[in-house]
Amino acid sequence: MKKFLLIALGIVGAAGIYVSIMAARFEPTIAPGVKVGPVDVSGMNAETAKKRVKEWWQARQMDLVTFTTKHLPQPPSPMKPFETGAHLDVDASIAQIPSDTFVESISRSVGLSGVASKTYPLVWTFDDTKLAKIKEFVDRTKPKPRPAELKWDGKKVTYIPEATSMTLDVERYKELAKTAAETEAPIELPMIEAPKSISDEVLRSIKYPIGSYTTSFPNNRNRVQNITVASQKINGKILMPGDVFSYNETVGQRTVEAGFKEAPVIVNGKKEPGVGGGICQVSTTLYNAALLGDLKIVERTNHSMPVAYVPVGRDATVNWGTTDLKFKNSYDFPIAVVATQKPGQITMTILGAQKQDGLEVTIERSSVRYGGTRSETHYDSSLPAGRTVVEHGGSPARTVSTWRVVKRNGKVVRRESLGTSYYTGGMRIVRIGRGAVAKKSTPKAPAAGGTAAPPAVTPPVAPDPGL
Repeated sequence: MKKFLLIALGIVGAAGIYVSIMAARFEPTIAPGVKVGPVDVSGMNAETAKKRVKEWWQARQMDLVTFTTKHLPQPPSPMKPFETGAHLDVDASIAQIPSDTFVESISRSVGLSGVASKTYPLVWTFDDTKLAKIKEFVDRTKPKPRPAELKWDGKKVTYIPEATSMTLDVERYKELAKTAAETEAPIELPMIEAPKSISDEVLRSIKYPIGSYTTSFPNNRNRVQNITVASQKINGKILMPGDVFSYNETVGQRTVEAGFKEAPVIVNGKKEPGVGGGICQVSTTLYNAALLGDLKIVERTNHSMPVAYVPVGRDATVNWGTTDLKFKNSYDFPIAVVATQKPGQITMTILGAQKQDGLEVTIERSSVRYGGTRSETHYDSSLPAGRTVVEHGGSPARTVSTWRVVKRNGKVVRRESLGTSYYTGGMRIVRIGRGAVAKKSTPKAPAAGGTAAPPAVTPPVAPDPGL
């Protein structure tokens, strides 16, 4: 028995010595079944594992990262993973993995424990210097902000939602770039959109006519062109509650580059050629639509002489830089100004987001009071002395006052003065000859039974009907 005990102690001692020698020689490695990201690093020491991960990252540069977008006209061109800004921290990726212990290794070798698979995430950082390229692409290709608009053909409304400013969502992009670098997934370019001033839902509620007016015009090509260009610039303009419409700001300066042509305009009671002739018919038609839509008139000026397409006292002249037509959206809901046109006619309509059933607006005016006619005399050496030619017959000055009467369900709720319009009238222009006196000629005797022809008379030109 004593001999057996000594033998057992010897065996244990020898085993202990063997284990001590093996433990001293043990080199820490990563346990079997371990991955870091998609890279298998089982059984490797730290340096070998780092080398394997670096090799994977270098090979990954051969597979380009692609982009998709729903905000820009086109996505950026594909990039190498490192070009997106994603940076793989190899040391940190391996440092997080614990080394296999001697005891765990012995336990597996004698079958006391099994192999447990485990995957550790790759550790990524981001190179901010790579953001410049993607930001430049976004700034270069993103759509410009555009206000909401709508178009109306007299029956159907077409809505054009607002396009707000956009910027790259940098923090979200960084995360997507890291994911794409590891998984080869495309990057949906993340954008931050500024809030819309009018939501798509509210925009689509603007569909109820609350005021409309139509005027007619002659078929003068240049004048028709100017009316069309001005109307198109106005059509679809949306006003939120409290917004003020400015004709000059909306239509812009009347230039040939902007599409306007030369046509007659009224200047101090005289008809003269000017770029944009005819646009006052658009402003006048819009003024009457605003009146009938019960909108607050902020600024309006009458012409120097009445115009033919509206009653006296209901015209509105405009001139770039000096005279404007302005009105305010005095409702608590958005409205839109729309223009429709057909041969010889233009219609301006105010659409609102709420029905105005029971609204009735009429315009009243006083009797027209007439005054004298202004005149100019020009001495003309090309005419014989004593010869007089009436170049323009002129028209008398006039004064008229107007009021707006607003009814709701048949009851008058407001009667307001729209002011008094003073028209200086068309200028009478007379030319008097100062040239050589024409030689008198002996009139021929009339033929038998005939009569002498009456002397020629220059008829006066009809008063300028205005523009």
